[in-house]
Amino acid sequence: MGMGKPRWSLAFILRRYHLKTNIRFRAAIYAALTLFLYFVLVGTVLPQRYNLAPGQVSPITVVAPRSAVDEQATLAARRAAASAVAPRYDINPQVEAAALVKVGGLFTAVAQYQTEARLHLNRRVVPLPNLTAAGLTAHETNALLSLDPVRLAAARADAMTIVRRILAGQFSQSDQARAGMIIDQQLVTLDVGRAARLAIGGIVHSVLKPNLVYDPISTRLARAAAERAVPPIWINKGDVIVHRGELVSYSVIGRMKDLKLLKTQPDYADFGGFFFFVAALTLATATFIQVRKGRVARDNVHLLLYASLVGFMAVLLAVARAAVDAGLPSAVFYAIPIAAGSMMVAMFFGMSLAMLTAVLLAVLTSAAFGFAFPPLFTAMFGSLAAIMGMTRVQHRRIFVRAGLLAAAANTVAIVIMHFLLAAAGPDLRTLLVAVAFGVAGGLSSTVVTIGILPYLETFFGVITHMGLLE
Repeated sequence: MGMGKPRWSLAFILRRYHLKTNIRFRAAIYAALTLFLYFVLVGTVLPQRYNLAPGQVSPITVVAPRSAVDEQATLAARRAAASAVAPRYDINPQVEAAALVKVGGLFTAVAQYQTEARLHLNRRVVPLPNLTAAGLTAHETNALLSLDPVRLAAARADAMTIVRRILAGQFSQSDQARAGMIIDQQLVTLDVGRAARLAIGGIVHSVLKPNLVYDPISTRLARAAAERAVPPIWINKGDVIVHRGELVSYSVIGRMKDLKLLKTQPDYADFGGFFFFVAALTLATATFIQVRKGRVARDNVHLLLYASLVGFMAVLLAVARAAVDAGLPSAVFYAIPIAAGSMMVAMFFGMSLAMLTAVLLAVLTSAAFGFAFPPLFTAMFGSLAAIMGMTRVQHRRIFVRAGLLAAAANTVAIVIMHFLLAAAGPDLRTLLVAVAFGVAGGLSSTVVTIGILPYLETFFGVITHMGLLE
């Protein structure tokens, strides 16, 4: 058949069923690519969930895969801040008014007694006021009765002034216990004799009562403000929630709930969020392809080939993430031949789409490994270097050059990221392991490209420049 398409090639099948340029079939390819990427990579994005219960001995060490607010600790801290706020009280003005009335009544009774006693009206003396019942001692009563009318009137005015000063502010139960000292501080400002001082002090002390009334609204508002002032307490990414062999407490379960790490907590937001993330990437890629109006935008065979290449790289990412979860070093993702995807796209569809694919695969690599920046930077840097090595494709040695460039670019990117992000200083052993994986990733990109390129050409019926030269 010469250069014709084999009857079992995909191009022949699509042409036979009139799907080669069908717009609906093209839309279905984009949709299928979205779903494939989602279902292959969603397991790498969602955190592992555990089936633990309080009182159980943890069979594994659980580490926080992301940051979250520790609701229990935050609630406890806010309750402690609220309980530390003292109750709020209002001053009851009726206490002062009643005290002033009582002071006036006592002085009036004493003055009346003194007047009646001096006049001896009808040779009858009015009864002595029961000052002891009012709270005065006998000594204070005698001092009060010894005052002449002028000094008695002055003492009355001074007593009312002191009562007003004290009860104008807060006067609590604790203040009541030290009322004698408070009254003495007021008495030292008076220029009166000893008898008057003693009488005034006794009367003021007898009428003082706490003037505070509990204010539930102000107390509630103050405690609410104290709670709001307490910042959230965070569980930071990388914090150990429970060590292997430790007893699982209720606080551990609470922190796992906050992180949504229990199997009883399906996080639909994560599922939905990652789906829209993948859909947005596919839509951006589809828009670029269709706007360029190249072969891949018109021929569904080429689009299926492109989707297959991207899907194949997604499978490699999922396998690498599974290897890391199984216990391999986290730097194993550097060994993924991610540059192979961009190299093959460059062979089939040209440089511009290859560069877009390098960005797409780098973003997917980052997503598969916790949306971290080092996988993104390294995958993109290595892929772009490999693409630059794919110019003037005339023999298969060009793939070796591209792989070596990818390995070199991976090494540079790894060293940069290591020194930028090493918190406790550069660890030479960790760096060497990462560089070894990075070199392996670049060189394996050559192996993968050379190995599967002929099969792709045959199955899809798409001939590259290399195929034509051969």
